Amino acid sequence: MDKSAIVFNIIWVILVYSVCFISGVVLLFPLLKKGKLRLIGVNRLFVIIIIVSSAYIILSTYLTFFSELNTSLFFAFGILPFTAFLASCFYITSVYSHSKSIYLFLTGIGYSITCILGLIILALQVKNVMLLGLVNLSTTIAQFCFVFFMIDFDEILNHKNFTAFEV
Repeated sequence: MDKSAIVFNIIWVILVYSVCFISGVVLLFPLLKKGKLRLIGVNRLFVIIIIVSSAYIILSTYLTFFSELNTSLFFAFGILPFTAFLASCFYITSVYSHSKSIYLFLTGIGYSITCILGLIILALQVKNVMLLGLVNLSTTIAQFCFVFFMIDFDEILNHKNFTAFEV
């Protein structure tokens, strides 16, 4: 497959995933407005380390394959909704103490595996069936977990015991 066909396919994949992540953030917006996270004490350092390490992983993966794929504008367009969706998933998971919020955490982990491994497979042209199976499995699990979370969304939104954690 020549490089122009690969770039054309990448554009459609990034567009579909971006619409998916933007839709996810819009659907989670009522919970984002309701929760408040206050960073107090020693755990502030822990939260800052997690945020910095997550940003480092996302940006280093992006910059590593930036020159390889030669579609920088489209990857920049795709990485913003991806980062916003992941931040929304992990923020809601850390703020809400509802038992169903674990589904949202699993959604964030699944899409992290999907997008980062998918980018590595695409850039390095890896033809490993096990890696492709892992990407497809993580996408499927992430989608099911997000659907299970959204089924109970009204219950979670109206839950009186949501915790504004003092981390």
